[in-house]
Amino acid sequence: MSEKSIATELAVYEGAGELIVPRPPEVVLTEARQAAVALKEVLENKARKVMFSGEQYLEFEDWQTLGRFYGITAKCIGCHEVTYSGVAGFEAVAQAIRADEAVISQAEAVCMRDEPNWVNKPIYQLKSMAQTRACAKVLRNVLAWVVVLAGYRPTPAEEIEGVTGARTVNTGSGEQAKPPSEGMTRLVHVLLGKLGYKDSQQKHEYCTGILARPQEKPIKTLDQFIGPKDAQKPNPEFDLTFDEAKTLIDTLQRLIAEKEKKAE
Repeated sequence: MSEKSIATELAVYEGAGELIVPRPPEVVLTEARQAAVALKEVLENKARKVMFSGEQYLEFEDWQTLGRFYGITAKCIGCHEVTYSGVAGFEAVAQAIRADEAVISQAEAVCMRDEPNWVNKPIYQLKSMAQTRACAKVLRNVLAWVVVLAGYRPTPAEEIEGVTGARTVNTGSGEQAKPPSEGMTRLVHVLLGKLGYKDSQQKHEYCTGILARPQEKPIKTLDQFIGPKDAQKPNPEFDLTFDEAKTLIDTLQRLIAEKEKKAE
């Protein structure tokens, strides 16, 4: 091989490894700031926000909105049942796809039975959440830098679900969540009793676990039947909502049915 050929091949090899900037950085940043402003407006107007340590986190639907700004969508390409360290659950794989159908990122995510909010959920819900997490995560891989420009944390809300201190709050519209009826609250206590939970603290811990509520923010609504009433006006942040009561009733009734079936 001649010296000329070697030099040519070496030049081609070096050129292939170079990093190039396809578009002017100032243009990219200007567009990103525009997307960040639009995203911030959407997030600030949400009626229900996922908050953790005083900061708002983006849910999958929010990542989808941002993805649309750039012509990027998420596609789940697989989901299967898995067991890790004796814990069962589902693992999903998703891809981020550009408008020209090019795959630009891939991510995996799981939803497992060792998570407090998912230990008693039906299989289809675990499978669905694994897919949702994977899709949110792959969009995060591509678009987190824009979310940070907008002033938000880049971790998808679905990944912090169940973490102590993380919860959904009603803030965007200024409206309070619909409270449960007295009958619903009493039914929660009856069902907890059937499962063997008699102590006030046990009931609080079990219910907050099902609802993925932080333990330091107990459900004061329950106190009207299992402890002394709070003389002060209750803070809505500590109250049981209608949706939460319904979730508790559905979950507890299903657990009781399973318990009775095993006893047969």
